[in-house]
Amino acid sequence: VTCTDSSCPETPRAPPNTKPRLNTTTSTDYNAIAMAPIDDAIKDLKSRNLGEHFTLREVTKKYEVNHLTLGRRWRGVTAS
Repeated sequence: VTCTDSSCPETPRAPPNTKPRLNTTTSTDYNAIAMAPIDDAIKDLKSRNLGEHFTLREVTKKYEVNHLTLGRRWRGVTAS
Protein backbone atom coordinates (compact mmCIF):
# COMPACT_ATOMS: atom_id res chain seq x y z
CA VAL A 1 0.00 0.00 0.00
CA THR A 2 1.41 3.33 -1.06
CA CYS A 3 0.48 6.39 0.91
CA THR A 4 0.53 9.69 -0.99
CA ASP A 5 -1.21 12.21 1.23
CA SER A 6 0.13 14.05 4.28
CA SER A 7 -2.00 12.01 6.72
CA CYS A 8 0.21 8.91 6.31
CA PRO A 9 2.52 8.15 9.22
CA GLU A 10 6.16 8.79 8.51
CA THR A 11 8.42 5.77 8.29
CA PRO A 12 11.18 5.91 10.95
CA ARG A 13 14.59 6.22 9.35
CA ALA A 14 18.12 5.77 10.58
CA PRO A 15 20.26 8.90 10.85
CA PRO A 16 22.28 9.52 7.67
CA ASN A 17 25.67 7.85 7.28
CA THR A 18 24.98 5.17 9.88
CA LYS A 19 24.93 1.43 9.47
CA PRO A 20 22.53 -0.72 11.47
CA ARG A 21 24.18 -2.87 14.12
CA LEU A 22 23.65 -6.48 13.19
CA ASN A 23 25.20 -8.02 16.28
CA THR A 24 25.03 -6.27 19.61
CA THR A 25 27.06 -8.95 21.42
CA THR A 26 30.51 -7.73 22.35
CA SER A 27 33.53 -9.98 22.06
CA THR A 28 33.76 -10.03 25.86
CA ASP A 29 30.20 -11.34 26.09
CA TYR A 30 30.92 -13.96 23.46
CA ASN A 31 34.13 -15.08 25.15
CA ALA A 32 32.38 -15.42 28.49
CA ILE A 33 29.68 -17.57 26.90
CA ALA A 34 32.14 -19.61 24.84
CA MET A 35 34.53 -20.21 27.73
CA ALA A 36 31.93 -21.42 30.24
CA PRO A 37 31.76 -25.03 28.92
CA ILE A 38 35.55 -25.34 28.88
CA ASP A 39 35.76 -23.96 32.41
CA ASP A 40 33.14 -26.52 33.47
CA ALA A 41 35.13 -29.29 31.81
CA ILE A 42 38.32 -28.18 33.60
CA LYS A 43 36.45 -28.24 36.93
CA ASP A 44 35.25 -31.75 36.09
CA LEU A 45 38.81 -32.88 35.35
CA LYS A 46 40.13 -31.34 38.57
CA SER A 47 37.42 -33.07 40.60
CA ARG A 48 38.47 -36.54 39.41
CA ASN A 49 40.21 -38.85 41.88
CA LEU A 50 43.85 -39.69 41.34
CA GLY A 51 44.04 -42.92 39.38
CA GLU A 52 40.45 -42.67 38.14
CA HIS A 53 40.24 -43.79 34.52
CA PHE A 54 38.79 -41.34 32.00
CA THR A 55 39.55 -40.12 28.53
CA LEU A 56 39.70 -36.50 27.54
CA ARG A 57 37.35 -37.29 24.65
CA GLU A 58 34.67 -38.48 27.12
CA VAL A 59 34.86 -35.16 28.92
CA THR A 60 34.82 -33.16 25.67
CA LYS A 61 31.70 -34.99 24.51
CA LYS A 62 29.99 -34.38 27.84
CA TYR A 63 30.66 -30.62 27.73
CA GLU A 64 30.62 -30.29 23.92
CA VAL A 65 34.02 -28.63 23.68
CA ASN A 66 36.91 -29.14 21.29
CA HIS A 67 39.25 -31.88 22.51
CA LEU A 68 42.39 -30.06 21.36
CA THR A 69 41.40 -26.84 23.12
CA LEU A 70 40.50 -28.68 26.32
CA GLY A 71 43.76 -30.64 26.20
CA ARG A 72 45.81 -27.45 25.87
CA ARG A 73 43.91 -25.77 28.70
CA TRP A 74 44.25 -28.85 30.91
CA ARG A 75 48.03 -28.98 30.32
CA GLY A 76 48.36 -25.21 30.75
CA VAL A 77 49.66 -24.62 27.23
CA THR A 78 49.12 -21.07 26.01
CA ALA A 79 49.49 -19.51 22.57
CA SER A 80 52.64 -17.47 22.03
